[in-house]
Amino acid sequence: MRVAIQSLDRPKWDASSRESNIPCEVGPGTSFFAFEHGDFEISIISDGYLEIPEEIFVPSMALREQSEVVQRLDTAGEIVRAPTNVPVLRYRDEVILFDVGGGQRYQATDGRLVDNLQAAGFHPAAVTKVVFTHAHPDHTGATLASDGSLLFPNAAYFVGATEWDYWMDPDFFSKAPEGIHDFGRGAQRDLSAVRDRAVMLKPGDDVISGIRAIDTAGHTPGHLSFELAGDVGLIIAADAATSEIVGVEHPDWHFGYDSVPELAVRNRRRLLDRASTDKTKLLGFHWAYPGLGFVEARGNSYRYVPIA
Repeated sequence: MRVAIQSLDRPKWDASSRESNIPCEVGPGTSFFAFEHGDFEISIISDGYLEIPEEIFVPSMALREQSEVVQRLDTAGEIVRAPTNVPVLRYRDEVILFDVGGGQRYQATDGRLVDNLQAAGFHPAAVTKVVFTHAHPDHTGATLASDGSLLFPNAAYFVGATEWDYWMDPDFFSKAPEGIHDFGRGAQRDLSAVRDRAVMLKPGDDVISGIRAIDTAGHTPGHLSFELAGDVGLIIAADAATSEIVGVEHPDWHFGYDSVPELAVRNRRRLLDRASTDKTKLLGFHWAYPGLGFVEARGNSYRYVPIA
């Protein structure tokens, strides 16, 4: 695996690039994290960050244990600032985007993806495939431009069949808790917009040869992660473990936005156990930028070891 930080004002794959963990922000001379995995060139582009209440990360822990964890998160007041890292893969003539960020429809602190993509040399019209790991608003909110057109107009859209059926259920609003009704309205808007070009996935299906969907349901009922073929393992974990501190070190804790908490715990543990046993790299969407590293077993828990 070759790892580099690519400066936005010099060509990609410049050998003079140096390692860093600076997130990609718009502006001259800024940088983004890029590496090669097998036949894929992977860039990790920032969509900004989310502001999430502390109790979503540590909802019911003992006060002392909660305080120790919160002190290690990036907090302002009682709000956690969670980065959003979007992987972009180049493979032959393909440009494949995993989720699209929040756009202008979620929080004021996210929605930076398109500007950062363009600064990194990726034009939205060049994206050939968009793969949705799940349909929360910070992952699908940039599906539509402000004028209602598709922001990535030439892409096919891949989404888990279970995920689609959950959000698009005609009876969703009578079945789902009122607290996620706004999420449901956003998911229905975004998924409806790509209905005519949607490709349904189930665990075990390939997006293309070398990119396979794996079941990590629980954060949402149809949440998928994606395994990439290469010399060593790499899994785009998305939100299977939402925090590299909480989700990895305390995999049994219930994250406040997990739809099916006990299922999320089982699949999180299964993913972390596999990654630690097989020494598979994981890429987390809301982990400290660039969100790429290994996990090591530590008793009944795990430890995150970032690559950069």
